[in-house]
Amino acid sequence: MARQLTCEVCVLGAGPAGAVLARQLARLHHDTVLVHRDGPGLLRAESVPAATLSTLESVGLRESVEPAIFLRQYGVFVAWQSDAVQQLQGAAPRSVLIERMVFDAQLRAAAIDSGARMVHASSVASPTRRAPHRWSIQAQDGDGPAIITTTFVVDARGKQRRDNGSAVAARTAAMSAVWEQDGRSEATTRLEALEDAWCWGMPAGDRRYSATVFLDEHKVAGSDAAGRTRLYRQLLARTTLLRHLLDGEPVYGVNVCDATAGLSRELIGDDFIRVGEAAWSIDPLSSQGLHCALVSALQGAAAVHTMCSGGDSAAAAEFYVSRQRRAATSAFDNTALAYAQRQGPDRCSFWKRRSAPPSTDLPARTTPRLSPAGPLPTTIAVSPELRIVDAPLLVGNVIVRGKALSHPRLTEPVAFFKGVPLVPLLDLVRDDTATNTIVNRWAERLPPDVADTIFSWMYAAGLVLDSSADMLGRRHPAR
Repeated sequence: MARQLTCEVCVLGAGPAGAVLARQLARLHHDTVLVHRDGPGLLRAESVPAATLSTLESVGLRESVEPAIFLRQYGVFVAWQSDAVQQLQGAAPRSVLIERMVFDAQLRAAAIDSGARMVHASSVASPTRRAPHRWSIQAQDGDGPAIITTTFVVDARGKQRRDNGSAVAARTAAMSAVWEQDGRSEATTRLEALEDAWCWGMPAGDRRYSATVFLDEHKVAGSDAAGRTRLYRQLLARTTLLRHLLDGEPVYGVNVCDATAGLSRELIGDDFIRVGEAAWSIDPLSSQGLHCALVSALQGAAAVHTMCSGGDSAAAAEFYVSRQRRAATSAFDNTALAYAQRQGPDRCSFWKRRSAPPSTDLPARTTPRLSPAGPLPTTIAVSPELRIVDAPLLVGNVIVRGKALSHPRLTEPVAFFKGVPLVPLLDLVRDDTATNTIVNRWAERLPPDVADTIFSWMYAAGLVLDSSADMLGRRHPAR
């Protein structure tokens, strides 16, 4: 007879997104079960931006993942816009290399330490909704069959479980293998564009090197293992930066997986949410996939906490959907620009298709600079396009509705800047137009440097304008 488990929230998928979300909810006193589907697992290195560590540090997980870091990368060899090889070097780490098995295990351990219950399953059926806020999930673990009953489901099972996306990029496959470095230790990431594919190489730890080729999915479909290996070697042989790997043998066989970017149509409902790559995924060219998944998990945790605690469910859903769709749109656009940089006679359909981002039906908006290009004006006027609107806001761990500033140049309504509420500051503008008077009035409430920074940002963003150059009659934002 199947064992019965009951919980408030069941998280399907114990990768980084699922584990981080489960930890957050457990810390907020939600009865949370994290379902991890056991598999053989292979040692796998991954490059993540340095900003990922800052994100983890903000929720107390930086120390937990330190054991997974085996190298900090300061430079990269690139052959992208032409066949010429460039070495890009920086004073600060461009990225950190992690061992994913260790990274994921550390995050799962943190979730358990925070109170989440773990189910190690050999198989998990798709959840069945028996009634609103009543789900049933069948799983098989070491103790036999189990049935999990829950009021809220979190799908963190990755892109293979995502519904048919409303925005899907050109279908892309990734072919990868890990190589022994006999007599040669390569410790630098390498990126190279081919005529109809691109390649990414990076250290894999323990004197090994990982090389991945990204190509049109149809070129791999239907091939057997021998055919895939042959194609992978042929493509690697055409590179300048990675072909020396062919002098050795791969540690494992060639692995093929889906690397297509896409966005789910249904991100959240009254009793479910998709996070990580189950919600949306980015093209691997960005190297931001893991970072985006973690951010979606943290935002998703706030949405679930709000909904399960009797808060404003509509605001929580609106907040989560807008954040994911905006992030996906920005990521798709930026990746398309990177593909468009590949110039020359070899710009075949592979590059052209990826130079046009999939549409997410969102208008393109420019993120303003932190500071203006020139000196601040002596007198200002509030932009006639500025509006004060009701918007869903993340306050602590809860999503609520509040007042925020809306402007065509802002990605979305903004309520806080560096933790400072913005609407009350505009209320202090009154009928004054002198920049010094306004900043001094703000400095009565804020440290002077913070007041200066916020005013500079508002000017750079176009929220306030130079009234000496453009005498605008409107002094206050419309409400």
